[in-house]
Amino acid sequence: MKIPDTELMAEKLGIIVLCENCRLRIKKIEKFSGYYWAHENNGAQVCLQTTSLTNFSIVAKPRKESYAD
Repeated sequence: MKIPDTELMAEKLGIIVLCENCRLRIKKIEKFSGYYWAHENNGAQVCLQTTSLTNFSIVAKPRKESYAD
């Protein structure tokens, strides 16, 4: 899946964070003493649009190139 140039530029500027698995936007959700990543479009922590149909336990995480942390 190709990422549009505008999304890549926004990621480099630190405006958005893209998921490493499905390349959709994700956001950090603070919970008690920790946090997790969830997709902005549906709030799911698990990637639903993966290319592998056998692995359903892929959790959203930021791309390594992003400035998320």
